Amino acid sequence: MRVSGEEMLVAEAFDVSDKPKANSLEEVRQRHGQYLLRHLRVFADERRLTGTSLKIEALRNEWVVYQFEFTGTTRPVRLRIEKDVLNEIEFAPGNSWEASYIARICQQDRPAHEGLLLSRQQPLVFDCDWTSAAPSVAAAPLDRGRIVQQYVHHGIGHILSGYDHLLFVCALVLGAVTFWNLVKVVTAFTLAHTLTLTLSVLNIVRLPSHIVEPMIAGSIVFVAVANLLCPQRSRG
Repeated sequence: MRVSGEEMLVAEAFDVSDKPKANSLEEVRQRHGQYLLRHLRVFADERRLTGTSLKIEALRNEWVVYQFEFTGTTRPVRLRIEKDVLNEIEFAPGNSWEASYIARICQQDRPAHEGLLLSRQQPLVFDCDWTSAAPSVAAAPLDRGRIVQQYVHHGIGHILSGYDHLLFVCALVLGAVTFWNLVKVVTAFTLAHTLTLTLSVLNIVRLPSHIVEPMIAGSIVFVAVANLLCPQRSRG
């Protein structure tokens, strides 16, 4: 698992257990490895496997790579991976933190399945094939249909579960006086959200959450106040 330093520090900062705080960054990494083992569940034919930590590697760009091993049934028919990482933490009333992962999974000597999404609502299910011979090809094409379905479902859930997004869009919609204005507002919001999310995911531009979150709240208040106090100027 390749996790961000932000995820690791958030889990440590909101830890509600009675254990003392970590004295070093290395101790934080070690603790997060144990945390992941508790919140990452791997099942082989509906039997949960026991996981152990094999290796922790800190990268230069604040990412940390954890290598885990889960042992149990030999040659299972189906594997299922679930996770609830950071979901016990509420960053706003009614909204829990969400850590999602891009997964790569393969059976021994077979092509890998790339780009799969692992989130709280979408566990990763993999059917093993031990009967047929392993194909000779080195790689398999992406299952684009499955990937698109997973990401669209996750994106819709992300928007509908984030009341800050909905409040901001509602505030913008109040300023639209024609259908064309509404189309332009919603399109601009979608493009802006896509651009900032892409820059963050690709680690091109990453802003601290203690700056971004107040700015989101402030933008909602600003647009709402503008609609109330200066409706003629803000509309259209």
